[in-house]
Amino acid sequence: MPDCLVRIVRPSPMCCEGCGSPVPGPLTWRRRPMTRRRLPAASTSRPNALKSRHRKNRETRRGRPTLEALEARIVMAGEFTDVTVGLPSVDLSSVAWGDYDNDGDLDLFLAGSGSSNIRYSRVYRNDTATANTAPTAPTNLQSVDNGDGTITFSWDAATDSQTASSGLSYVLVIGSTSGGLDVVSPMSDPSAGARRIAFRGTIQGTSFTFDISGLADGYSCWSVQAVDTGLAGESFGSEQTFLVSELTYEESTVDIVHVQRAAVAWGDYDGDGDLDLVISGQDENQQGVSQVYRNDGSGNFTLVDLALEGLTRSSATWADTDGDGDLDLLLIGLDDSQSGTARLYRNVVRLPV
Repeated sequence: MPDCLVRIVRPSPMCCEGCGSPVPGPLTWRRRPMTRRRLPAASTSRPNALKSRHRKNRETRRGRPTLEALEARIVMAGEFTDVTVGLPSVDLSSVAWGDYDNDGDLDLFLAGSGSSNIRYSRVYRNDTATANTAPTAPTNLQSVDNGDGTITFSWDAATDSQTASSGLSYVLVIGSTSGGLDVVSPMSDPSAGARRIAFRGTIQGTSFTFDISGLADGYSCWSVQAVDTGLAGESFGSEQTFLVSELTYEESTVDIVHVQRAAVAWGDYDGDGDLDLVISGQDENQQGVSQVYRNDGSGNFTLVDLALEGLTRSSATWADTDGDGDLDLLLIGLDDSQSGTARLYRNVVRLPV
């Protein structure tokens, strides 16, 4: 059986100038043995079946639909219609939508290089009879402090006469004062709401988590605006406030034993309404220690001599194990002989009435 030559076209790189046109790639050839394939008995439907299978294989070759298949699917979907408006065919190009004449519809600016290397820079005014209307203002604005330096803003979706609510996008405005936009600008007029740029909103959906680190402590103001697919925006939601309160810490000068391989636990063991402290671990002399410090409620701690066994690599926990209304103490760890030890200490302190 003779061999045949099969041409293999390798994937072509795209034009480096960004026009999207492929650069012709090299052709290579390889030999493939000819084999006989036995076809089933003749059938009047066989040619159509072969064509159908061939078309299907062509459409899904290498896991990607061909251009012909994509075009067929778009036509069958019925979602797009080719509109002949006399636009020039250009490459090395750019286009942008924007309602430059403020008549409620999107106009088009086009620039690029056409045939015979002719340059184009043209504005095409849209004279459609149906003007776009801006969406309504979002409602039910809420903010939740997540406790991790972020705040989540949320709102109920706006409505629009031309764009479904699910297709609307949104922009936030955040200011340090009422009506301000010094923290986050919406790129819209803060009073009339007219968009200052011809772009969709930066948020798709009805919530957004914002990092508040770096904001000054105190109240800040915020609101949100809806933007439709015609790039129009108008009213903002009712302005709301949120509080930025950064936690600060001050190191205590309390003299508490320094340990490693330690365990600590807070518990009001004496029932005076403030938290006392138990600490267990290895001190600076490599000895195990276990100590309780009583809190007087003013930030002062006093070592309580309870003769607890010193443990390292330990765990400590408070619990009312005998049901008498006060906290008992469980310590687990290694003693001085490096043996595992568990000690339960029953609290016999008389609690205040």
